[in-house]
Amino acid sequence: MDPVPAPREAGADHRAGPRDRGRAAPVRPPGALVAEAVRPARRGRLPAGGGAPAHPCGHVDVPAGAQSVRRDRLRRHRRLPGRVPQGAERARAGVGDRLPRPPAAPAAREQRRAAAAAEGHRRRADMSAFADGRIEAYVGPVELGAADDLEAVITDFVAGARSTLAIAVQELDSPAIAQAILDASWRGVRVELFLEQDYLRSPLVGNPPRPPVPRPGETAAEALHRVQWLEDDTELAENRRILAALLRSDVQVRGDYNPRIFHQKFVLRDYDGRARPTSALLSGSANFTLTDTHRNLNHVFVFRSAFVCRQYLAEVEQLRAGSFGRRMHGDVPKVYDLGGVPVKVLFAPDHTPELEIVKQMLKGTEEIVFAIFTFAGSSGIDDAMLALARGGMKVRGVVDRTQAAHDWAAPAWLVHDNIELFVPRRSGVFSGLRKLHHKLMVIDEQVVVAGSFNYTAPANEFNDENIFVIGSVHTEVEGIEVAEQPCRVVARHLKAEVERIIALSEPWTPG
Repeated sequence: MDPVPAPREAGADHRAGPRDRGRAAPVRPPGALVAEAVRPARRGRLPAGGGAPAHPCGHVDVPAGAQSVRRDRLRRHRRLPGRVPQGAERARAGVGDRLPRPPAAPAAREQRRAAAAAEGHRRRADMSAFADGRIEAYVGPVELGAADDLEAVITDFVAGARSTLAIAVQELDSPAIAQAILDASWRGVRVELFLEQDYLRSPLVGNPPRPPVPRPGETAAEALHRVQWLEDDTELAENRRILAALLRSDVQVRGDYNPRIFHQKFVLRDYDGRARPTSALLSGSANFTLTDTHRNLNHVFVFRSAFVCRQYLAEVEQLRAGSFGRRMHGDVPKVYDLGGVPVKVLFAPDHTPELEIVKQMLKGTEEIVFAIFTFAGSSGIDDAMLALARGGMKVRGVVDRTQAAHDWAAPAWLVHDNIELFVPRRSGVFSGLRKLHHKLMVIDEQVVVAGSFNYTAPANEFNDENIFVIGSVHTEVEGIEVAEQPCRVVARHLKAEVERIIALSEPWTPG
């Protein structure tokens, strides 16, 4: 292994609501969200209903060949927009009439689950691996016609952990991903989880809070008791259920320390300063939610490089200390060689990623293709696009329809013959689309800029963010000899997804 902010909407890609939106030592920095729970003495099977259902391959006694056939068919089926009941999946593979065997021991069940996850990851990686396997790029979801099941990519990545997991994500409500985290903890992986608190707290009105309205036949005291203790019928109920399950399994969970938006979306696996065969970093535009992995257009990257892991470890150390800024990352982000492909990692607000994006754009000479969720006029990226278009460069981009409709959004003045802007249609393949959530740019089919960073002033100045720059338009960068073909291969892979989205879109028009 390679040793002046815009309105809140401009920086946030959370659900609409009234609010804008291992094992560590027992002494924790101020701001810790919760106290550590006591791990049960025995590590057995989790209670029924405590997480996602077990893998279907773990409960049917069939020959190895039949299991392989069934897994292959099931994987092909998961790439289709619809799903069928589990029994129908078994019938397709010709094993529906088999009797279930008694539950296996937890260790054996965990081994089968890990083996299935490894096989699933290997097959996906074969189609999405670049730079001698050191970079993997995934686009989803399959329900919207994209190539990859991002929820499976994330769960498989977590399932591959052997010693440590440091997870920093804005929101977690996917039961499958949560189950993978729980399973990791129960097999001895030290897990740290950093979350945005806005998805766990209720936005109570007033100080003191306004009392709840009693239901018919209910006293004021009973209504207050119901809200405080008995019910959770809010949209945050699943987030809180998952949080409780994590705490019961002794997973250390912390709330963010950023008064703005904790917008990170990464997992650092099996790296604590020393590289291991399983050390890797997963990051991208997707939150660990059902909507982001099944209804929003997103991307996820995996880097197998100790150099890249080291940069994210510095970010984790900042989170552990309860602070963020330039003090731990340094002022100048380094470029690393991954199989001839230069990779640079930047964090906001430490490294002002907007300047890096503009710099990469100015290096281009032919075209910029992009897909972005929030694009505000308060950023400098729109000015750079206009200047490049006036100089003859072609700019094609697709933006989220809802975000582009705001009066602060950049599309209103990105007007030039060399600029084409689109919004996804709400029909056909995209009839179930909720958001275009990418933060993705491809320059001259040689450079990819991706990650969690929206094109807004808050993202650049206040939010916790990360971006990565892959490739270069030059033959040499900071002493690294650039391999042009590998850079083009990964760039074309991401450009193809942006062009697919544009083909299913319509020209953006004001109003």
